[in-house]
Amino acid sequence: MTEVNSTNFLVNPNPRKPLLACGPSAPFWDGVANERLMLQHDAELGRWHFYVKPAYDSNGKPLGWREATGLGAVVAYTVSRVAAPGFEAQTPNLLALVKLDEGPRIFTSLIGCTEETVRIGLRVRIRFGEAALPAPFCFEIQNDTDS
Repeated sequence: MTEVNSTNFLVNPNPRKPLLACGPSAPFWDGVANERLMLQHDAELGRWHFYVKPAYDSNGKPLGWREATGLGAVVAYTVSRVAAPGFEAQTPNLLALVKLDEGPRIFTSLIGCTEETVRIGLRVRIRFGEAALPAPFCFEIQNDTDS
């Protein structure tokens, strides 16, 4: 059951599943539930798409879905020091724009590094269920053994 907290924000009891997974985003959320990053893909042009949208390929067919590697690089970052009510324990929070190896960019939290160790170009990988904020995933530093 969905609750509303004292600040009138909807509280999702399971951040891995959206409050409503239907329509064009359903394959994305089904992938998240199975710890897979599913993105829309135009097979004809070889282009990946994120954010999820009702879109069509170059032949006018709905975009397909493919599993992305979940690997990428930090292209921008900031530190959030001010928390929304109820999230004070999660500050400071390191936020980043990650360019996936497939091309799309995702705004996310970073874990396993600090503002002293993060840098543009830092290689990162997706991590499901570990986000500092109630999000389905975050990114962490990619180890040399990750591929």
